[in-house]
Amino acid sequence: DDEMRATGVATSVAGLVGGISMNPSSGMSSLCKEGCEGDTRMAFYAAIISTTSFIGLWVSGVPLTNYLPRFMLGGLLMMNGIGMVVDWAWYVRRRIQRQSLVMIYLMLAFSLYKNLISGVMLGLLIALVLTNARFARLEVLKYHVSGMHFRSSMVYSPAQRNILAKNGDRTQVVGLTGFLFEGVAIYLSKYLREVVRGSEELETLVLDFFGCQGLNDSACAHLVKVNRLCASDGVTLRFVNLHPEDMALLKSWNIKEFPESMGTALGEAERAILADFNEPVEAPLGRSTDDSSELAALAKWLGEDVADVLLEVGKLQSVTLGTNLSQDTKDPNRDIIVAIPGHSEVCLEARTGNKLRPAVL
Repeated sequence: DDEMRATGVATSVAGLVGGISMNPSSGMSSLCKEGCEGDTRMAFYAAIISTTSFIGLWVSGVPLTNYLPRFMLGGLLMMNGIGMVVDWAWYVRRRIQRQSLVMIYLMLAFSLYKNLISGVMLGLLIALVLTNARFARLEVLKYHVSGMHFRSSMVYSPAQRNILAKNGDRTQVVGLTGFLFEGVAIYLSKYLREVVRGSEELETLVLDFFGCQGLNDSACAHLVKVNRLCASDGVTLRFVNLHPEDMALLKSWNIKEFPESMGTALGEAERAILADFNEPVEAPLGRSTDDSSELAALAKWLGEDVADVLLEVGKLQSVTLGTNLSQDTKDPNRDIIVAIPGHSEVCLEARTGNKLRPAVL
């Protein structure tokens, strides 16, 4: 009784200044809280009575607002609004970043100066700008290596390997990660332009999309600009390990050439470098009718004794171009394959990744 009497007096006084000190729900009064403490039966009856009263008013459609004083309704809304402001602008200050807290204060101040809708729209605009700026700073580069450290699976002679080691800077490989959109695409295109303009000996630039989760039209527009810059500077730009949907999107932007794999793109670049130094990769010799040239090359390479032992336990066999000599098996040491120099062209591949995104090294 004392609580209800004090609340009523406080409500009448607070109405003069547009406020209200009563609880917005009868279930939140001290009478219910203290009276039901330790008594589950009383708590049950209090919950039933409070809930039934509110549901009865709602279902009956009684215009209760027509009978209550206007200052009481305004004070109730004002108290609820102030409570929300305190929760979102004061209590939350230790749980959010300073940048977000400043944005809340700006929304609150602008709402008081203008109106609530304008404050909400200002907050949405600031959130969009900050989100785009934050995404623009995301890391999109996974790695950046040169041809000195990244090679194809082609097998070269010692002289050819020496040439490729000394001139590996002519080939640059950039690996990408994440999703490419307007924000990160601007940073990526700027970085690639610096790579093209800052490398005088650059001949081939390979973009590896294996770690990329996708791209949109804005990113394609920036990649097209990089492609045009490479074409004007005489640099070959290659896109590898693309998802079929991303490849189709780039094709719609008039980018047509896509190597089958990273090894294919690097192999083309390495062949171009070797051709510039008069060390072209010669095609393997055809098989002779009596295998005399193959046996002579094998004996010259390993020695006659070792060649005789190999021919006793194995056989000389020719395969067509593109044949996979090793299948996936639980016993990788089942076969030993020896390629005769000058008569063979072999690529070594290591398969990794998973069933959804297999990778070939």
